[in-house]
Amino acid sequence: MVKTRKDRLREAWAALRAERDHRLAETDWIVARAYERGEPVPEAWAAYRQALRDLPAQLTDEQVLAGDILWPEPPKL
Repeated sequence: MVKTRKDRLREAWAALRAERDHRLAETDWIVARAYERGEPVPEAWAAYRQALRDLPAQLTDEQVLAGDILWPEPPKL
């Protein structure tokens, strides 16, 4: 079966969101630790997580199809 451009786009966007969600999940412990301590989430981590959430809205279909994704860098621990 030959995949249409629409099929490839749907798969590429789904893969992008899955990777984004994975990267967010990797930092959930930082948010949980801050809440447990009654502290705000460190600004660098909050900004990183927001950049991950905002990433899909900043990309074009062509970038996603080509895998041309510039992922935000996580802050140093």
